[in-house]
Order: sequence, then C-alpha cells, then structure tokens
Amino acid sequence: AVIVGMRGAGKRSLGSAAASRLGWAYVDLDVAVAARSEGIMEGQGRDSFRRFEEEVLSETLPGVGLQEPRLLVCGAGHVDSDRVYETLQQHWPVIWMDAPLEDVIPRLELHGQSGAELREAYRLRKPKYLQCSDFRFPILKDDADVEANAHALARFLNWVAGAYELPLKPDSFLLPLMLPSYTEAAPAECLRTGISGADILEFRVDWLSSLDHDFVAQQMAAVRCQVNGAPILFTVRSSSQGGKFSGSAQQCLELLLLGLSLGAELLDVESSMPRESLEQIMKCRGQSLLVGSFHTSERVPETAELKRIFNESMLGNAAAISRVVVKGEAREDAWHLQQAAAETVTNGDFIGICTGVGGPLSSVLNRVLCPMAHPSLSVKVPAGQLSRDDVLVCRETLSLLGSARHFPLFGPWNDVLLKLFSKAFCAACSSEAYSCQREPIEVQEEALRQLSLASVGGALFQGPLRNALLPCLDEASEAATCVGAVDCVIRCQDGRLVGESSESIAIGKRLQKLGLQERAEQRVALVLGGGIVGRSALAALRNLKFGRTLHANSTVPDELPTFAITVDRSDHDLLGINLSHNNGNMLKIEQITGGLFLEWNQQQHPRDSVRPGDCIVAVNGVAGSASRLVEQLSKNQVHEILLVRGEIIDLSDPLDDLAVLTSLPTLDVIILADLPSNGCSGMAGCSWIPPTLVRVRPLVVETAWPPREVKMTPSSSTSLLEAARQAGCDVVEGSEVRFEHACACAKLLTRADTLQAGIAKVFQREMEGLPNAPMFRERRDAAEDLEAGLGLVAFIAVVAFAA
Repeated sequence: AVIVGMRGAGKRSLGSAAASRLGWAYVDLDVAVAARSEGIMEGQGRDSFRRFEEEVLSETLPGVGLQEPRLLVCGAGHVDSDRVYETLQQHWPVIWMDAPLEDVIPRLELHGQSGAELREAYRLRKPKYLQCSDFRFPILKDDADVEANAHALARFLNWVAGAYELPLKPDSFLLPLMLPSYTEAAPAECLRTGISGADILEFRVDWLSSLDHDFVAQQMAAVRCQVNGAPILFTVRSSSQGGKFSGSAQQCLELLLLGLSLGAELLDVESSMPRESLEQIMKCRGQSLLVGSFHTSERVPETAELKRIFNESMLGNAAAISRVVVKGEAREDAWHLQQAAAETVTNGDFIGICTGVGGPLSSVLNRVLCPMAHPSLSVKVPAGQLSRDDVLVCRETLSLLGSARHFPLFGPWNDVLLKLFSKAFCAACSSEAYSCQREPIEVQEEALRQLSLASVGGALFQGPLRNALLPCLDEASEAATCVGAVDCVIRCQDGRLVGESSESIAIGKRLQKLGLQERAEQRVALVLGGGIVGRSALAALRNLKFGRTLHANSTVPDELPTFAITVDRSDHDLLGINLSHNNGNMLKIEQITGGLFLEWNQQQHPRDSVRPGDCIVAVNGVAGSASRLVEQLSKNQVHEILLVRGEIIDLSDPLDDLAVLTSLPTLDVIILADLPSNGCSGMAGCSWIPPTLVRVRPLVVETAWPPREVKMTPSSSTSLLEAARQAGCDVVEGSEVRFEHACACAKLLTRADTLQAGIAKVFQREMEGLPNAPMFRERRDAAEDLEAGLGLVAFIAVVAFAA
C-alpha cells in the first residue's frame, strides 16, 4: 500500500508503527530518494530531480512480485510532479491520510512554515490526493493518540490488503446509529458503553446534520475511535424508503463511494439503484460486502411479490445480504416474510424485518444481523424493535437459541503461533459447522466487545491479553487461576465468560501420553524459564501430582500476574489480616479476621476477593521488602495494594542455583518455558545442566514454536535439545506440545473431538522440511496408512517415547 497526505499529518509516525505491527516492510520515499540522489543530482535542475524521483517511486512501489507486503509513504509534495501523480493514479491501493488542517498547521508553524502557505498548499493538493487515492483514512480532530491511531491504521491496512474476511454469523445483531453528530462528548460516551452485544454498527449517514464529505469523514473517524474495532455498515437511506436523504441519485452514489473509500466493511445499496451506479460501486468496493435493501411502509406483499423483492435485493447475486423491511399488521406477517426469504435467498444471507405489529416476532425469527434497539444511540427507535437482550430471552423461551459456533483467535498482529493455530482451526472448521477468524487484537476492550456477542462461543488468546483478561471474567478454572492467565475463554449461553488455561492442559496431556502420570508422586520435574508458559507447565505438573517440582528462572525476573484492591485506613480502622513473611519480599495472608479486608470481600465479586494464601507484593507503589510493606500498611491512609494469588506462589520450589541438580538421584523431566535470548546461560549453576542430562537422562520437553536454539552455558556451542539427544534423552518437540495445545483449545471451545484430524493435517504440512521436527518425519508414512482406519490424528497422537 502507498500513503499520501500533507506534511504533519502523521504519515511517517503512524505508517512506520502500523507496518511494524503488521510485519510489513516500510519505505519512506523521501529517505529513499535522498539516499539514491546523494552526489549525482547536483546541478541537474528541478525537472531532472523530479524525473529521478519518479524513477525511485516506480522501483519502490509495492508490487505483486515482492516477497513481503510493503508500505510506502510519500512526501507531501510528491503529487506536485505530474509523472508521480500519474503513477499513483495507476497504482492500487493508495491511501490518503486525511488529518484536519487545523491540527497540521500548529505542528508545522513550529518549524517555520506559515499558516497561509500551508492553507494554499492544501488547497492545491487536496484535489490531487482525492483523485490519486483509493482510500481515505481520516484522523479525528484534536486526536493526538499515536498508539490508538497506529492501531487503527494497521487494522485499516489489514482490511484494504484483503487479509481479513468479515464473517456473517447466526445470532448476530445490527445496531443502527441514528444521531446528527458523534464528535460531542455525550454521543461518544454512549458509543463506548452502548455497543456491547452488537456485531455490526449501522452508520446512518442520512441522519447526520451535514452531508459534506469532510464532515462525514470526521464523523466516521469519531465513531471508529469509540467502537473498539466493530465493523460498520455505511447506509444512506432515501426518503422514498423511510430514510432522510432527499438528494439526487448522483449525490447518493458519491456518498456511497465515500463510504467505500473510508473502509466501511459493509455498504447498504437500495435495490432501486440505477444499474450504472451499481456497476460503479462493484468496481470500487474492494473487500466491502454489499447489503441489498428494500424498505416500504406498506403491508407485507403477497408471496410472489415478496420473493421478487428479495431476489432484486440480492443485486444480481452481488449482495452478501438481502435486507427487506415491510410493515407488519399481524404476527403471521413475520412468518410469511421469513418463509419467502428462505425460499428465495439461497446464495447468501437475509434480513427480514417487520415494523409495527409483527416487529417483535420478526426480530426473534431473524437470525443474521437482527436490528437491535438502543435509545441513546438513535433519535428515533423504530416501532416494534427490541433490545438484544429481549430478543435473546424470547429465543430462549421458544427454544430458538442455538449454541454459538464462531470462535475468533485474538492476539498480536504478527504472532507466528497465532497464525499457525488460525490455519489449523480454519482447516478443521471447514468440514464442520463451526467458523473461526484470526483477529489481530491487542486491546482488552476490543476482545471484551467480541466476547459480548451472542454469535461468539468463545475465543483463543495469545500475547498480553492472556494476563489482562483474567480479572474481567466471571469464572476461571483452577489451572487458569494457578497460571494467573487465560488463553481460552468460553462464552456460556447466559453470557458468563469462563477462562481456561489450554496450554497447561496441553502440557499435561503430552506428559500423560508418555506415561508420566504413573507413580507421579515419586517423580521430580524441573521447569527452566518463566512467563505464562512456565506457570502453565508448573500448573500441569501440579495437576499430575508430581512429588517435587523445581523452578529455575532466568536472571530476568518473572512478572507474576497481580490483582489490586483499595482499602481506606484514614480512620485508623483495622486491616483484619494475619500476615507472615514469604521469601523476604512478600507478605503472605494467613488469615482474614475481619476489618477492612473482610469489608472489601463482602463488596466485591468472588473473583476479586482476597483469600488466605494470597501474597501482598506492593503497597502504594512500594515493593521489594517485607519490612517496607509492613511499614506502609501501618500508615493511616488509603492503601493501593497489589497481590498475587497464593496458588501461583505455591506452584513450585524456586531454585536460586542449579548446582542443586548434583544432589538429585533422579530427574524425570525438564520443561523449557519462556527463556531470554541467551537461554539458560544466565542462570546460576547452569554448567550443571550438561552433566545432569548425561547422568539421569530426563525427558526434555520443548514448548516453543517456531523452533529455537536454547543455549545451556555461556561457552557452550551445543543447544540444550541437541545435547539431550546426544545424551540419549527422549525429546518432545515444541510442535508436539503446540499440536496438543491446539487440540485442547478446540475441544474446550467446541466440546467436540472431531477437529483433531483437520488440525493434524495442517501441522503435518507446516512441519515439512523443518530440521527440528523428527516426530513428524518419522510418522509421515505411518500417517498415510493410519488415515484410512484410525484417522490422521494418530499421526501425531501416537507417541513412542519411553516414559
């Protein structure tokens, strides 16, 4: 993609940050031209420089033959060159970063440019930006949040590049936004709080106070800023079909084309639109889905006429959804409408809604993008329209509420493991009645919005969200509580969110298949490394009831997940807790006897309550010493207290020095968790790892994917896994653990075992040619024999390692 726009609009700061998130190459055309022209353009004149500039542009433009996606950022004045301007017109996609001039001028005046000069430059260049660009990325006036705007730009680029396909799901809901403006504080706050449960937001352009394109773009930016990534249906409803737009057909077309350029995920197109206008929309729509629509205030037509209306609303099969809204005067009209739609729309989805008497029942029966009412986000709520909760209660009463079968995968944009899981899940779901979608989400509010949807049955998580979401859930498993993080969230039919640690389940299952559950109370395990993977491994060993579990972390401290409470001791009240020292830098709560801690527990959700065994790690920002914590707690003031769950603290025996390995008569398993780039070489006593591998030959479990080289000592040239193989140890590859991880998560979400074969096929394909995946090579031929009888899952699940 190519970005153009005025100087000071944020092209470089936002573009480079967005490219980094997406894993795209980033090229600054000004920098590329300067680097190439140094010393060779002196005395050549402006025309020669412009020709050279055009040559560099042609060479650096993103193209089909490139090995990786590329984001090219042009300087503000590059469109002044006719040849550059023509080149950009012929390229796709070009994005105009549209920052308000009122924000740009103060930034550039600091560098000596006058406001008058900038206004004149903008007046001359704006038509060129509009003409050469395919998309428009508006930045909300006075919005200086670089992080949020870079995230929004990355999402925009991801959509434009076709890397994201919008899923249309059963039990999904559509929330109409029918306000004159969204830039004031009150509508913005309503958007933040009112979009819960809405799969799609319908941006009703015809209700805006102005249809000026710049105003519409700013309003779209205002909505995008508040809705946590919710897809938008861009609608211009004509007065003849119950809307407020009374302009010409050409003006309507121009507004719809603006919607496409703003990246609207869906576009409403009235079935009465002239054919030539529809063809122009089809030419420019890119990834956007079309919703063919028909609205009338007259009663439900006869069956033949109704079928014709639905058929025309499919826009010659160009529409993904056919939407028909008619007046209902009896409850039978709702049944009539649904039946006609089901018999007519065979290639796509439909929305069939009655207004008036048949409205509530038609909402209950409508399964895809059912309109939902929200009074604070509409000047006028259509008659007969229900809230989402009302619809769901009615469906449950009538036994019409099915189990949600869509499962998104959340995590960082360029997370390699998430990409692998996405491929595996999508392949496995293709033959089942489930759907999944990789969602590059790093913000907690975005994840919670999606988990609020009735169409979503749960989600898999990678990255920082695993820690952040735990306090937001209604319930968490014992393993998730021990780990202090969740990587799988199940959404129950009553809306409750239940967290689980599928990674812990996967590690435990792999060890079970190797027979390590037998005589577990006599076994000894060592976990090298920390992080969520380390705690997942410790929780798995605890669940298997290992006799002794040792934990050696690197020199980088393991950040334990904390939760916070606030108690006010200003009136000299008692805290009501008995404490003991724990490891010298924490205070362990032995007993809650009353006072402020009991009062806190009585006012909070059980998940936020303090329990005996929990440890205080910081008070009012003071940490690192038990005596300093006691000193802070003794003060008569408001206390902000950070605690760690006792289950996390009690998972293992921490090791300060690996020299203890010399005294162990046996060591059954070593699990490699999150480690720094220097592997184990930063741990005290790391030199005892190689002789321990030779002496006791433990099972060594790698958890990382993609494969990595774990260094044992500062001077060693052999990786830990290679040394383990040379010592005759059995080795479990990271690919095996991640296969178990994917299968465990799939079963938790779908409650079915049928996805394992599809997941196995993807893992087999992805592991081809990897030097560190011997299990997959050894079982490739066996898999072909087993697939006919036992299923391909045996390719991975059958393990020949000795316990």
